[in-house]
Amino acid sequence: GKNRIRYYLAFRNYFGVPVYDNGVKLGYSSPYKAEVTDEKLGCAGLKNFDTSSSASVPSSWEDSWKSDGRCQLVPYETKFSALRKGEYRDCVKAHFYK
Repeated sequence: GKNRIRYYLAFRNYFGVPVYDNGVKLGYSSPYKAEVTDEKLGCAGLKNFDTSSSASVPSSWEDSWKSDGRCQLVPYETKFSALRKGEYRDCVKAHFYK
């Protein structure tokens, strides 16, 4: 999360987006520190995503639980990503050809 915040602040500074706190312009952001503002940058205190959120996208392969020699896409993270070539094959090998 800290790297994501640092990159966000750097992009905000690069594009000249001013920093506000309670409607008062404080200036421009620094890529190295978060100014005291009313903008929440971290994840502390946030609730988990639920299954209907946009973050719930099937993007990992997992055993299909049917013993049919297949893997299925699931919305939680596994070591087999649907975004990398060959991961489906690796999932099948790991679960059915030990």
